[in-house]
Amino acid sequence: MNRFFAFVKTTLKGGLWFLFPFVVLVIVVGKAQDITVKFIGPLADRIPVDTVFGMGLARILAGLILLLFCFIAGLYSKTKSAQNIATWLEIHFLTKLPGYDFLKSIGGQFLHLEKEGTIPWFSPELRTHGKSVI
Repeated sequence: MNRFFAFVKTTLKGGLWFLFPFVVLVIVVGKAQDITVKFIGPLADRIPVDTVFGMGLARILAGLILLLFCFIAGLYSKTKSAQNIATWLEIHFLTKLPGYDFLKSIGGQFLHLEKEGTIPWFSPELRTHGKSVI
């Protein structure tokens, strides 16, 4: 019975750690859209169309502005100055957070940013010797 509860406990923790970033992303994007709708509302009121496909015009314009902002931020992220800022922030702040390196490696593996063998538990040596580690 203890094994069953341990299984349920670890499965719930794993699910929580898996879903947490998505929940945070939804909350942040929702808040960003709410803020953008407040700024875009007066412009949307001047356009004679109220809804498009059942959605309010202000929400659609806010979504498009957020997508444009993300595109511009993505373009900026490829510049040398943005990479220098990101490296400085990582060295001086993020590496001091507990678990940051672990989460970064998991995120890199999930997004296929890491090369095979750079994360210890996915390295070829651990997969080939004896029983599987995973």
